[in-house]
Amino acid sequence: MTTPATVANENHVKLRYELPSNDDGWPPVTSEDVWAVRIAPDIVRIDSVPWFIEDLALDDIVRVRTGNDGTLRPKEKLQWSGNCTIRLAVTDRDYDDEDLRELGSALTALGAQCEAIQQFRMMAVSIPRGADLDSIRRLILREVGTGRLDYEEGCVSEAWHAGMPQ
Repeated sequence: MTTPATVANENHVKLRYELPSNDDGWPPVTSEDVWAVRIAPDIVRIDSVPWFIEDLALDDIVRVRTGNDGTLRPKEKLQWSGNCTIRLAVTDRDYDDEDLRELGSALTALGAQCEAIQQFRMMAVSIPRGADLDSIRRLILREVGTGRLDYEEGCVSEAWHAGMPQ
C-alpha cells in the first residue's frame, strides 16, 4: 500500500486541526495534520488515521477553508464514513515496540488499519465499517485489561458501544 506522503498528486493535501489545550497535558500537541484527498474545491476525504482529533475517522468527508496563513483547515464534517477510530496508549514500561507490533498485526488480521508512533508510545487504530468489530473490540479490551495499555475512543459507532461489557 502506498502511504499518502509518497503519493505525488495535487489532490492529496494536508488538513490542520487545532487541538484543545488541557490542564493534564493531553493531547501532547497543539495541532495535528491529517492527509486528505480533495474531492471538490472545498471538500476533502480524510486519508490518514487521526491521532488526537476527536470525532474524526478515516474516509470522513469534511468541508475545508484556507486559513490566513495558507494552511487548509476544517470548517465542518459533512459525512461520517462509518469507520471507528480508537487510540491505544502504552502504560507499562515493559510493553515494548515488538509487543505493539504484534498487537498491530493481530488487529490488522481482523481488518483494522493501525499506525504506531513511538514518540508517544501509541497506536491509532482505524476500524472500517464491515470489519469484525466484535473480535477487534475483544482483542483491544483484553489487552487493556492487562493494565499494560489504555485506550481512548476517538470516533466510534453505536455498534462499538453496544458490544461493550456492562
